[in-house]
Amino acid sequence: MNKKNNHLEGETSPYLLEHLKNPIDWYPWGEEALQKAKKENKPIFLSVGYSACHWCLVMEKECFNDIEIAKELNQYFVSIKVDREERPDIDDIYMTSLQSITGQGGWPMSLFLTPECEPFFAGTYFSKFDTPQRPGFLAVIRSLSKAWQSNEKSLRTKGQSIIESLKKIMIQDLPESPLPPDILNWSLEIIDQEIDASDGGFGKAPKFPGSLKLDLYSEYLHQGYDQRKSDRISHHLDLTLTKMALGGIYDHVGGGFHRYSTDDIWLVPHFEKMLYDNALLAKTYFEASQLINHSFHLRIGKEICDYVLAEMVHEQGGFFSTTCADSESIEGKFFLWSKQEVEKTLGKKDGEIFCKIFQIIDPHIPWENISFRGGTPPHDWFYGKVLHLKRDLKEDLKEHNKTLDDFYLWRKKLFDIRKKRVAPLRDEKVLTSWNGLMSTALAKAYRVTGEKKYLEAAVKNINFIWKSLQENGRLKSSWKDGITKHNGTLEDYANVAMACMELQKVGAGPVFLERAKILTKSCVTYFSDQNKGGFFYTAHDSENLIIRSKNPYDNSVPGGNGQIAGVLTRLGHLLRRPDYLRKAKAIFQEFSSPIVQSPHGLPALIREYSLFDNGPIEVILINGDEKLKTLILKGLRPQEYFLTEDDANLPSLKDKISDEKNEPVLYLCSQGICQNPIKGEVKIREKWKKFRPLQE
Repeated sequence: MNKKNNHLEGETSPYLLEHLKNPIDWYPWGEEALQKAKKENKPIFLSVGYSACHWCLVMEKECFNDIEIAKELNQYFVSIKVDREERPDIDDIYMTSLQSITGQGGWPMSLFLTPECEPFFAGTYFSKFDTPQRPGFLAVIRSLSKAWQSNEKSLRTKGQSIIESLKKIMIQDLPESPLPPDILNWSLEIIDQEIDASDGGFGKAPKFPGSLKLDLYSEYLHQGYDQRKSDRISHHLDLTLTKMALGGIYDHVGGGFHRYSTDDIWLVPHFEKMLYDNALLAKTYFEASQLINHSFHLRIGKEICDYVLAEMVHEQGGFFSTTCADSESIEGKFFLWSKQEVEKTLGKKDGEIFCKIFQIIDPHIPWENISFRGGTPPHDWFYGKVLHLKRDLKEDLKEHNKTLDDFYLWRKKLFDIRKKRVAPLRDEKVLTSWNGLMSTALAKAYRVTGEKKYLEAAVKNINFIWKSLQENGRLKSSWKDGITKHNGTLEDYANVAMACMELQKVGAGPVFLERAKILTKSCVTYFSDQNKGGFFYTAHDSENLIIRSKNPYDNSVPGGNGQIAGVLTRLGHLLRRPDYLRKAKAIFQEFSSPIVQSPHGLPALIREYSLFDNGPIEVILINGDEKLKTLILKGLRPQEYFLTEDDANLPSLKDKISDEKNEPVLYLCSQGICQNPIKGEVKIREKWKKFRPLQE
């Protein structure tokens, strides 16, 4: 077997580079590999994963380093390796294929395609050899190579049929349906059917945070609907956010959330950490802090952001993508604690208190004698080793005559000890889309806390994106070590534009509104469906993949159509651009059938439709000082706009600014109609505190 590097040499993705030394003759996705498959009439083995994916690492060790498997793949297939974070457009198509073929999704994705890229067989993780539950990977590739040689026509026909079915799903060529008049209330009635009333969240294990659905609950409460239903909505929102933050899915030492819980009670997580999860959850906690359990949810939101700023930031301002679940080839090892180690770090007395509060019961973890298949311990093995709480931390601390200050001291000591461990791999790609989500969260962090470090980090991040990933209004998707790759997708443009809108809201400067306008114009020019409503996932001048998706659904991140609909709605009102409002309306009309059929799959789109349907409220403060602006921002609802004299060029400010610096004036306006202005700082503060009772 040839020991030279395969064709992944020169790639920047850590995930692809992990496979550089494999004996498999991997290619990155591109013309060289695709033309080779056509020229040699070989099927394509497409493997899609990402660096923080535990089972991707396991399959790499068990299968992709195996000489016998490599020999079969190299002889009978063209093997292509894709980082799903770098190429979400490819991942989108073939994840939908996987779900269509098998009824389930997940990574690693293992797909077999015709030379024309049509899928005819799909799976996820395979071990090398057969198990009672499923065939091994060696048997699969041998069977498929024989099938291609003996029955190529049938496999081609199957692939073509699958693609035709996928087009109906991904292009959404469906008749328009009338939307319910009270869509937010209606959608929550359906989403409520998935509620876990005991432990919060939605559905059963594996249990994901579901932040986009929770944001619909916050939106319902912010709009002040029926009090009786609001009490139930408030209870579930508080229950879910509290249970997650008490559970092992939350990193109580370093801050931030792991990707999902392997059980129903949020105790044992899958230990990888994703930037997008933490961005979305920080935003959710901050919005909830304005409604319920203010200090607790605010603390968790801040801790999430502090974790990102401490551990996930490039010196130039970009945010890194992920950290792996594994360290030293064992899942979760970096995050687990024994009673012995805690007591050694904190001292016997404080260590005992800490272990009692955080449910640590194992006296010693004998790492030197432990070996797990695939690096994954059995689920029950994590009990007594994963930090988690039974109730609010402050109550437990009070019972032991301790305070949060004591906890922060303990946490610092444990964090310093943990830093000496072998850390999980950090994927230092900077992804435009996810960075936009994080900057949005940081802008909200500044809005509800008034702490400028969050604003400064968001501004630095968007400035970095503008300098390093943008040229003439066009975005790239990925940056690493000074190298940008791949044309931006709809999510890249929409998420960065939304972040710019949030920064404009908190007074970061008019440049951010200008950037939002530039990106929105590019979206309309390059992504919109000129014949119908909605936006495609890729630009019309991007690589011509087998399907050009126009998928409205949210996945782990909000769908691009929901995000750009929100941007168009906001800009349409702020700039008095009826063409933008028509574009937004066309999105909602185009995807009305999916909204009616499966509202649980489109919470981001539904939330933006609620804003579009109700119309925004503009909160306009003239002549206010920084303290007054901070007060107004803390009480500002998520979907409201905040404008000051710095936004003098906007139509809403016409006739509201005088040349003289007089007393402050507050206007509350909706649909271009303003209530009587409130004049004077004392009256403004009284009015605002009465209707937005938040702590200063």
